[in-house]
Amino acid sequence: MNSYVRFTNANGIDLVQLKTGKAKKGIYNIQHINSYHSQLKRFMRGFNGVSTKYLNNYLVWNNLVNYAKESDMEKRNIFLTFVLATLKTAKCRDLSNRPAVPLVA
Repeated sequence: MNSYVRFTNANGIDLVQLKTGKAKKGIYNIQHINSYHSQLKRFMRGFNGVSTKYLNNYLVWNNLVNYAKESDMEKRNIFLTFVLATLKTAKCRDLSNRPAVPLVA
């Protein structure tokens, strides 16, 4: 679609397109994409819907939990660094109304 091409050009992202009927182009394989998408949907199902505002945070969390090769302690340090570096402002009156933080067992 032309909108994909314009979006990737405007944001400096490389776009890899597979021709119709082809499943692989170099290192890119449609099965890997489908597998990642399926796994991501399974991960997100536990949250009962996610705001697009926080989608990037959930993607980072998913990738860290499921794809990082580091030890658990290194993963925790990476996650803590990410959380501390993310800017977020909150008002005191809003803190009591926030939802509980989901925990991974």
